[in-house]
Amino acid sequence: MKKAKFQFIDDNRGRWSVSAMCRVLKVTRQGYYQWASRPMSAHDERDFEISCVMVPLWEELNSCYGAPKMVLELRKRGIGTSKKRVARLMSEHGMAGTCGVGLKKPGSPKDKPETDDAEDLVKRDFEADGPNEAWFADITYVKTYQGWLYVAVVIDIWSRMVVGWAMGPGSMRRSPMTPSGWR
Repeated sequence: MKKAKFQFIDDNRGRWSVSAMCRVLKVTRQGYYQWASRPMSAHDERDFEISCVMVPLWEELNSCYGAPKMVLELRKRGIGTSKKRVARLMSEHGMAGTCGVGLKKPGSPKDKPETDDAEDLVKRDFEADGPNEAWFADITYVKTYQGWLYVAVVIDIWSRMVVGWAMGPGSMRRSPMTPSGWR
């Protein structure tokens, strides 16, 4: 933290006096002047070297890699470093990975074409006078380690009991479930 304060003082020496900035930032003038006259440490030099490679690389990779992938890319280029150091340097340079931006729902096109809506047979009236007069159904999908898992459920409107359900991998459009798949 002191390094950042000293750097701020160094960058703004022409605008304000060193004494005033040291007082406001609660650091000593002596500490600032020692920092300014001290040569760069080996650790800081290494950080600078890594940053000089990492910043253009991050932009080359569409500004989406986080620290874990950035470490792998740096190692491919012969630069060995830790994930913690890369994360710190990325934070200092305002770089952040983008999580889940490319994650899309399966089978969803970028521009959805207009679809024909199915006719509303129950006219939005979700009540029934007895069992098996009307059912409603829903389908959902869950991302698992093995791919997308689809779950379809049919429920009786009157009793709210599950009439049938099915699960299956992949796209429903590519591999439709048959009635034998219902439980």
